[in-house]
Amino acid sequence: MQKRYFLFMVLVVFCLVSISNIYAIKPGDCKYVKDDKIKVDKNGYIMSWLILDPYIKDNVGATVSTGKDYFEDQKGEANLKPKEGDKVKIALTKSEHVWTRLNFSDLKDMGQITATVGGNEFDIACWGGVDNAQEYMVTYLKWNSDTSIILTLSSDDGSASFLNGKQITSKAADQDWAAGNGGSGKANVKGAAWNILIVKATETGGEWGISTQVDPVPNDVDNVGPSQLFAVESMGKLSTTWSSIKTSY
Repeated sequence: MQKRYFLFMVLVVFCLVSISNIYAIKPGDCKYVKDDKIKVDKNGYIMSWLILDPYIKDNVGATVSTGKDYFEDQKGEANLKPKEGDKVKIALTKSEHVWTRLNFSDLKDMGQITATVGGNEFDIACWGGVDNAQEYMVTYLKWNSDTSIILTLSSDDGSASFLNGKQITSKAADQDWAAGNGGSGKANVKGAAWNILIVKATETGGEWGISTQVDPVPNDVDNVGPSQLFAVESMGKLSTTWSSIKTSY
């Protein structure tokens, strides 16, 4: 009887610990920016992003989760276009998140991570140890003129990237961070226009790192949501609504 009771209590504790690990971080628990001044470093590594706060916890490793589209019911991960403060619900995990600004340089200055590039970028002290998790990063980039760029990812573990709705890289692997191990790809961008870069980082266990390099370095980086980009969308919606009103009469 005592043995059964002991095993039952072990199971209860295990379940409670598992639940606490999944829901340990809530929106607003962690601080990810200080002054957000260094948007991109001299080597082209992007520092400023919008991320899902908290990260997704699907309890599957990188070799599986990299191939999953967690926004399949919302036009797909390749077509994300968030603004700071936008709320989202992930159907697969039934979890709620907020798009929140992050700056890797600020995280290092605040003592939350050990380095801005080179692995461990998502070993954020406020997060604690994270296994079997997923994160999305979005930022808006602008070059002054039409440009051919090279996008390179380095990750521990898996990663994928999309630029203006087109997939550039994908690497589903359990691997240590190494320069360029997430793959690289070329793309053409239109000058004086905002380009939407989406990066997906997936984790199996242990260290978690993601670095994104762009060559040539963009002239502008926005991790809030460019007013020009969203103003155009709002005007389109207004004109469509007014057209519908007139037609209905």
